[in-house]
Formats: sequence, structure tokens, C-alpha cells
Amino acid sequence: MNGTVELTLPKGVNISDSELKMVVAAKLFDMGELSSGQAAEVAGITKREFLETVGKYGVSIFQYDAEELKEDLARLQGHADEVETSIDERKSIVDELRGVAAVPGKIPPTYEEWREERTNYLLEKYK
Repeated sequence: MNGTVELTLPKGVNISDSELKMVVAAKLFDMGELSSGQAAEVAGITKREFLETVGKYGVSIFQYDAEELKEDLARLQGHADEVETSIDERKSIVDELRGVAAVPGKIPPTYEEWREERTNYLLEKYK
């Protein structure tokens, strides 16, 4: 379907023309009917504005379908042992390096203590 669509909304619906255009553009983009550039054109904004705004409408700019997600999960599950080994290796390295940059009289934190401190710091910083 190409062209102009006329839509009559009930009196209680308070939505601007530009907002309605954005809702329609976001939905059509989400359905794969429009590219981000086409959707931006429908909404009457730039492609950049569309990509920065569409998330507010519950639409991801990453067109990632369920089949792709299943494939990625299967691929990642095949590498789970490698990831665990990598984490164990990192812990080992951290434990080996404990004390290299230690302050005299102060015991450096273990990997777990450091990770907890770092997590708490980031949680506090990005509240």
C-alpha cells in the first residue's frame, strides 16, 4: 500500500500528528516493512533522530529475530568451557599478582573481594 492514510481517532485520544507518525513508523520498522531511513521519512525526522528515538516505543534498532537468537545461543553453549577456563585463568593471574603493587602493611583484596568492591562502585556510580 502506498499513499496517504486518513485515520479518525476517538475524541479521548490525545496524540499529535507527529507522535502518531512515529508510532506507525516504529511499528512498520519493527515488522521489517520499512528500513530505518524509510521509517524516518514516514515520521518526518532524520534517520539519526529515528534511531535515537525508536527505543522509546519498545523497538530495537537491531533487527534480531528469534531464529538468530537460537543460533547464537547454540554457538555460545558450544564455547561455554572456553569461557569458564578463561575466567579461571584470570582469577589465577590476579591471585599470582596479589602483592605486586601492594601497599606495605595492607593485604591486597582477593579476586572475589575486588570484584564485589568494583560491582558496588559501579552500582553506586550509575544509580
